[in-house]
Amino acid sequence: MFLQSLLRRLLVLLVPLAVTSSLYLYLYPVVHGCAFPLPHHHSHSFSDAFLATARQHIPIDAEPAPAAPFRLLVLADPQIEGDSSLPKAEDELPARLRHHWGQIRAALTSPALPLNTSSAIDTESTSDSTSSHASKTDFKPIPNPDINTRAPPSTPFKINLPATQQAITTALHSLLHTDLPRTLKAVRKRLDLLGNDYYLAHIYRTLHWWTQPTHVTVLGDLIGSQWVSDEEFQRRGHRYWERVFQGDQNNNKIQNNNTDFALNPTTHSSPWTNRILNVVGNHDIGYAGDASASRIARFEETFGTVNWDVKFWLNTASSVSASTSASASHPNTALHPNPPQIHIINLNSLTLDTPAYSPDIQSASYDYLNALITDRLAPVTDRSTFTLLLTHLPLHKRAGVCVDAPHFKFFEEDDNAEDGKEKRWFAGGLREQNHLSEWVSGNGVLEGVFGMSGEVGEVEGGGWGRKGLVLTGHDHEGCDVLHFGEGEGEGEGEGAEESEDKGKRETEDATAAAADSEQRDWKWDAKRYSSVQEATTTPPSTPSIREVTMRSMMGAYGGYAGLLSVWFDTDKQEWEYEIQMCAAGVQHIWWAVHVTDLVTVGVVVVVAALRLLAVVRRSKKSQERTDGGKSRPQKVKT
Repeated sequence: MFLQSLLRRLLVLLVPLAVTSSLYLYLYPVVHGCAFPLPHHHSHSFSDAFLATARQHIPIDAEPAPAAPFRLLVLADPQIEGDSSLPKAEDELPARLRHHWGQIRAALTSPALPLNTSSAIDTESTSDSTSSHASKTDFKPIPNPDINTRAPPSTPFKINLPATQQAITTALHSLLHTDLPRTLKAVRKRLDLLGNDYYLAHIYRTLHWWTQPTHVTVLGDLIGSQWVSDEEFQRRGHRYWERVFQGDQNNNKIQNNNTDFALNPTTHSSPWTNRILNVVGNHDIGYAGDASASRIARFEETFGTVNWDVKFWLNTASSVSASTSASASHPNTALHPNPPQIHIINLNSLTLDTPAYSPDIQSASYDYLNALITDRLAPVTDRSTFTLLLTHLPLHKRAGVCVDAPHFKFFEEDDNAEDGKEKRWFAGGLREQNHLSEWVSGNGVLEGVFGMSGEVGEVEGGGWGRKGLVLTGHDHEGCDVLHFGEGEGEGEGEGAEESEDKGKRETEDATAAAADSEQRDWKWDAKRYSSVQEATTTPPSTPSIREVTMRSMMGAYGGYAGLLSVWFDTDKQEWEYEIQMCAAGVQHIWWAVHVTDLVTVGVVVVVAALRLLAVVRRSKKSQERTDGGKSRPQKVKT
């Protein structure tokens, strides 16, 4: 009775806590006010965006809420961990217990080794069954066999106590100092992997349900290591698709229809809502110095092509479909002459810097980039096209602008591969990098992909380049910067000298970049983006483009996601965009809520069981009293 009363009082605290925390966890986008920004011609108020999102979940609202035609849910660096650190099958606790028991049984049945002849005679003479046959003349010492080898059936033996004690002691020592600690670590690791998968899945599913995006992207580092075996890679890929992004599809394996590429400015569902645009990361295939054809092949088979691009067209009265162009997987189909369009470029930036492991892979990357620039990009003067670059490695920026400063590291020696196996890297190859090199960032991306230039007014389009945005991952802390051109010697911030020193070996193209810079009186630079500052600078003084490096969705970094809205401003006749961040909170919150829920459910079950037991007891006592009354002798009236 006391226990039941105590547990009931405990439930008074647990139930409200469990319900409140669970509601917060599973409705955190609602609590934090997360919503895709609305086009500015509809409203400037953030509350209106939240209310428009809420309208999507009201079934009585027949009219679709106004929304941006392109709403991208941006995630980065989930880094699905694996079981490569878990014990092998032969080191699991059941296998170890069987091994120890086998050793003990072998010791029990192994023949004893007499220490000397006299002791052997004494031992033999104490046995009733052998005393009449043993003598000094016919005794032969039994050889000491291995404890794992049973003696022949004809060999007389008894329990080998020393060997048995040694086997038991060894087994206990191994269990206490090795097997049990390893098993507990393995249980903790498996539980951590399971919780991490469902934490990541919780972020995606909750945001996807609440905001209803038209498109979803993951900006690289889909798994936690490029060094895993093919079997482990497949296991992590299976968890990625069947647990974290359950029910979604790899876009490479979908047969697209022309109407799939239309963008509608309402909250109507999109054919791309459940298609994940996966970007390749260094933990997926490695950096340029160790990215091999086999790693890229297994990534493409599991997650999608590493280099491709696609165009989506705004669905207007005269345009109801779209076309796509991509490398190797999406045919170029131009259905309409000049509809506003969004050009998404999924670029493998990991194989652009040098020295590379495979010159062929690097050549293929540059062939794709050059073909993109030459054949498929819109003219720099076309403001009706929005270029959205998705890639893993951030663009170059001097130290101090973001958390990660420029950093390059190279392999010091060749891989010590086993005989007959291919070397995984070579001495001098690019091993690590925080940013793209200054040359690739400037010449390849800012000037090549976006067509920008610091020579304002002297080149086509005035140097402003294509309207667009860069989304990157890799830097788990995240960053939001503006890249722009400026005159030499201007804006040298702290750490510039350090950055220059660190980048001396960043790429073999540094010489070409230096020669090119000698002919210029400007260079590319970057600064932290400030929406207030940009709003007061009208128009901006130099060509610029924004790069948003997404903070990681991993639990240690708060489970971040980005909500990007892109819409076409008919007044300006160009695309506009806005992005908002939404954080789920550290992983400990997810664990705490579910542990609280489990404890609450457990206490409820115990209280219900105790109450049921009490009812049964009362019923039994009542039945006993009834039966006892019936068994008493009745007085007979005379």
